[in-house]
Order: sequence, then C-alpha cells, then structure tokens
Amino acid sequence: MTDAWSDEILRFMWDITGRRAAALLSLFAGLLIAAIAAFGFKWILVVAVAGYVLQAIRNVSTGVTSGSTRASGRTLAATAFACVTLVLALLVINMPWYVAVLVLIAVVWPAMSVANYLHRRDLSAAAWQRNRDATRIGEGVRRGAATTPYTLYLRPFASTGRLSMQSVESQDPGEPPTHLDLETLIVTALGREYPPIALGRPEDMPAGVGRLQIPEPEWQEVIEQLARSASLLVLVPSSDTGTLWEIDLLQRRQYFAKTLFVMPPSPIGRPNGVISPARAHNQIFAVGRHLYDPQAHAGDYMSLWESAQEPAKGFGLDLPRYWPTGALIRIDGGTGAMLDIVPLMPTFLVRREQFVRDVLFRFGLLPAPEGVNRSLTDIYTSALPRQRRTREWVLTSAAEAYLVWDRQEAASELLSKAVQITRRNSPFVIPFLETIAQDPERYAAEVGLKSPMFADMTAKSLLASAGRPAVEHYARQRG
Repeated sequence: MTDAWSDEILRFMWDITGRRAAALLSLFAGLLIAAIAAFGFKWILVVAVAGYVLQAIRNVSTGVTSGSTRASGRTLAATAFACVTLVLALLVINMPWYVAVLVLIAVVWPAMSVANYLHRRDLSAAAWQRNRDATRIGEGVRRGAATTPYTLYLRPFASTGRLSMQSVESQDPGEPPTHLDLETLIVTALGREYPPIALGRPEDMPAGVGRLQIPEPEWQEVIEQLARSASLLVLVPSSDTGTLWEIDLLQRRQYFAKTLFVMPPSPIGRPNGVISPARAHNQIFAVGRHLYDPQAHAGDYMSLWESAQEPAKGFGLDLPRYWPTGALIRIDGGTGAMLDIVPLMPTFLVRREQFVRDVLFRFGLLPAPEGVNRSLTDIYTSALPRQRRTREWVLTSAAEAYLVWDRQEAASELLSKAVQITRRNSPFVIPFLETIAQDPERYAAEVGLKSPMFADMTAKSLLASAGRPAVEHYARQRG
C-alpha cells in the first residue's frame, strides 16, 4: 500500500508542468529540507532505499503470482544480491559518499542489470512452458480427450506484438516508453485458470499466449476444434481473410455468446497531473534496456477496426464505432448485436488484470466468485490510481465514449461518479459538462452523438448538482 502511494507521488511530481510547477517544486523542496532537518538525511535515505527494494520485490512477486513467469533461483539470488548490496552501500557501511557512488556504479548497477537479464530469461522459459501447455491442450482436443479449461485467442497474425496496451510515453525523465502488449495483459489476467492459447510460431511473442504450431493446411480444422471446447474466446476483429473466416465460424456455431471482442486502444494524450502507471513486465529494476520500438509495437488501430466493420455485418456482427479508449465488448449470441461494452483505457489502470477479470465477470463470460457483483463505477475505481485528478479524467473520458456509443445510462453513472469525486476547481468533468451545456448540437456534431438532447439534459442535471449556475446562463444565451 505504502509502496503504491510512493509511486503515485513520484509520478505526479515528475509530471507537473505549467504555471504551478515552480510553486509545487518549491513546496516539495521545502518539505524535503524540513524532513531532513527533523529526521536527518540518513532516515530519508532509509525510506527511499526501502521503498525501492520493496518495489523490486513486488515486481518479482507480481509476475510469479500472475503466472506470466516463474522466478528461478538465479533470478532470486541476483535480485537479493543487488538489494543487499544497495542497502549495505547506502545504509549500513559508513563509507564516504564518493566511495558509495563507486560501489553503486561498479557493483549495484551491474547486479541489477544481471537480475533484469535473468528475469527476461525466466519470462522466456515461462513462455516456452505455455507453448508446451498449448501443444498438450491442442493434441488433447484433436484426440477428443478431456482437457483443462482454456481460452482461445484469435487475432490477425500481422498484429502480433503490435496491440499496445500501454499507449503513452514514459513518465520517467530520459527513459523510453515501455511496451505492454494485449497478449501479455491477457496472460496475466486469465492466469493459470483459463490459460490462453493461439496458433502461431513459438518464438512469435516472448511474453504472450501459448503458441500451437500446426501445418498451414490444417489451421481451420484445428481452430474449429479448439473453439468448440474453449471456455472463452478472445477475438480482435479485422478485415484479414483468416479473421473473417473465424468470425463466420463463431456466427455459424453460435459462439458469440462465449466470445470477448477487443477494440484495441490508440495512444491518448495525457493531461498535466494525470498519471499513467507504466509497468515494465520485462524488468525488476529500472536500469538497462527497454524492449520498445515505436515502429514494431504500434499500429493504426482505427483503420484495423473500421476495415472490419462492414465485412462483419455480412456475418451478422454489429461492431460499435471505433473510439480511442479501446473497449471490451460482449455480443449477443443470437442476433450479433452489442449487449455490453466497457471502455478499456489500460494505460491509466493500476490493476489492469483485475479490471479485465471484473469485466469478464460483468459480461458473464467467466463465473464470478461468490459475492462479487461490482457496478461499473466499482470496476473502474477499484482499478484506477487513488489520485483524484486521474480518476476524474478517466471516468470523464470513459463516459464520453459511452455517449458516442449511445449508452446513456452508463455515461450518466460515470459522470455522476466523476462529479462526486471532483473538487471545486474541477479540471475535467465540470468543463466537459459545461461544453455540452453551452452548445449540445455543436458538441454532438463534433463527436458524432446520436442523442444530443440526452447529453444536454445530463450535463445540466449534473452541473446543477455540483452547484454550477452557469448552465442557466448558457440556456438563456441559446434562447
């Protein structure tokens, strides 16, 4: 808990720009000086080092508990050595500061890099184990034998490694953005209970779903067999010939009812003060290389989605309009109409895996644990950082997506929650509502709303509940 809060405070301070920067940085410097004067530099350093060590331990444990990796003894030993050496150099051994710096450069940093390298080896070993599990499941299904529950992941092959779930630049000064792919998120969200498998070469995605390699002429037959026995299907629509065949298969076999449709999110601009808790799944310590290539890890997701909309209608599938937030979608098994949709926005979620699981529980695609019945606002607030500004912005952005998709009740629910958590000088939800109230027809035309009247009424109602009489002025101005 303390570690998470320290992360958020640091990210917020790094992200501050504009007119408040000087005042806030001066305040931070003053508080730091006061803390050093009150407790001494040694204790401040103790807290910082302890927080960093706890962060490293959490990075290891997160991968192990999610099933995305298996920490080897070598990785644990290297991590422990780096942490112990860091503590000895800075806290225990009374050495001059310049000697401590040399120890950090010559011993601690290389040890951290070795731990990161071994961690990546563990990720690779875990991926190969998932490939072996996928082969075992595939062979069992083809023989007609009983298998453990599994998820079948269907996507255009060209999208492998390019469906980014972390679509903003790094907030750490001087560091490149860290890539997190949809496959990695699926693996960690579904874990060992419903291990995801897909067709492809084992080396395609080092941290992705388990790969089942089969001869090219047999792939349709194998997909049909796997889809029949799968507990859950995950599909990324596209106009790719293979994907359209898979959509046709799901429609003919009435598998829409057990399919999660994924609208990939596009990069979203991040306002000042809004944090995005970027995570490097391939690192324990924040040193060394980052596995990110903008050309290899990004794509035109809007074109990918829109190219699939018209062909999908031929198979009875009504895909919603693309929106940069991305979305998880549930489709009616009989009609192909959209039953439910939840904006994804994974970049700004702290508990992304829990968010995906909660959405699957909401959709009824996975059996929910007893007593778990979260509302839409609960799903978001339990996954978002505790920082008020970030919560307000994400809820407002998700509500706008619901307005675009003509889901008025969901939009109203999220906007109401955003108004509840905001302060008097709201940076996001109140200006958003005032924009709608000032000229609903213009706003509707800009974003393509189907029902500007509902948006106008909702904006007026929520502004009134927030004590904003300006909406009456806007109404008189239009009259």
